[in-house]
Amino acid sequence: MSETASAPEKSPAIDRKAIYTLMMINFVDLMGFGLVLLLLPFYAMQFGASTWQVSAMNAVFPFCAFLSSPVLGAWSDRVGRRPVLMFSQWGSVAGYLILAGAAMLDASHATLGLALLFVSRIVDGLSAGNVTITNAYVADVVPAKDRAATNGMLGAAFGLGFTFGPPIGGLLGHFHMSLPGILAAILSATASIMVWKFLPESHTDRKPTGAGAFVLAPRRLALLKTQPMVGWLALIWFLAMLAYTTLETAVPLILKNRMGYGMRDAGLFMGAIGLIIVFVQGGVVRPLKKAIGEWPMAMIGAMLGVVGMLIYMRVAFAPTLTILGIAAVANACGRSLKTPTLSSILSQNADPKTQGTSYGIFQGMGSLGRVLGPGIVALLYDLHAPTMFGVAAVLIGCSALILLMIRPRLTTSKRELPAESAMTTAPAAK
Repeated sequence: MSETASAPEKSPAIDRKAIYTLMMINFVDLMGFGLVLLLLPFYAMQFGASTWQVSAMNAVFPFCAFLSSPVLGAWSDRVGRRPVLMFSQWGSVAGYLILAGAAMLDASHATLGLALLFVSRIVDGLSAGNVTITNAYVADVVPAKDRAATNGMLGAAFGLGFTFGPPIGGLLGHFHMSLPGILAAILSATASIMVWKFLPESHTDRKPTGAGAFVLAPRRLALLKTQPMVGWLALIWFLAMLAYTTLETAVPLILKNRMGYGMRDAGLFMGAIGLIIVFVQGGVVRPLKKAIGEWPMAMIGAMLGVVGMLIYMRVAFAPTLTILGIAAVANACGRSLKTPTLSSILSQNADPKTQGTSYGIFQGMGSLGRVLGPGIVALLYDLHAPTMFGVAAVLIGCSALILLMIRPRLTTSKRELPAESAMTTAPAAK
């Protein structure tokens, strides 16, 4: 369903303090994630891990997140957003501390070290509800017309965290491999304290749903029968994340194996991408949404993603830093436009009482894409790297076609018209 133009209504006041707290939580969360992201393969290799073991370690976190996201989302519908968000943060603390403990071992304890690395990623993945719950929180407290811009602000905070995390992690890891995990644990604990002290509960209209809220029950997916748009949007997100994760896995390999750059350079490259995300989601999403609306902005984001992947195909044939930079800018801009608008559109097409469950399914499908993405790289990178980016372009293109197909049935917040124009195009009162 689509909206008809009507006279503007007075929006409820947004709790700015809560939104700024969420921004800080996202910044801290992604900075902690970025601190250890580039070092994970180095942790594994110091214990003699094989290529498939490193790939499995990269996949175990999103696989566990795929399992846990719907559960944590449904749990937040039952008990509230704050306790689940705090649980998620403390799960990250435990995971990072286990990782730091593994980094303190030497090669003579290879079996124990590898086991601890896997346990750390499992613990962190099973408690990975931060994105699901913050999106549901925004849907609880922010009017529909402001959600894309608010999600853009949260995305900018993510970008800042991802900008600073990898370079700092590389620097700390140079002194001792355990330091990034320790700092990441401190940051996650700080974020949990911020939730407890500064973030009021947003989901007050909740009802007990029984013990099933704590179990990965198939009946939780029954809402897709009454809310089919949630399923379509989750499929779009799955395809997009499958493509983006393929990129995230392949580009560091190209930087290292085809262009001769090291871990520090890869960290700086990721930091530059983070700055692009900050610029687009923090400074472009709001005015562009006002100018053209959410659905066109999501389509533009998808098209930019396709263009970026096609340019990456050119990089795979003949790697040059200039072309790589152009591809990265196009892809990062497209992803930065698409992500907050999809989250906003989802919030408007899901029942307010099941926002957590809906976002859990949405993020769970994204995590499934992150599980499968490295497999595409493993299959195609050595065989024919350009084909890998072509597949990614097709995946994003398919997500755009689905978005085009469901457009007539979507509820979206369109471009914001001036008050006079909105009133003149409103249907006459009967």
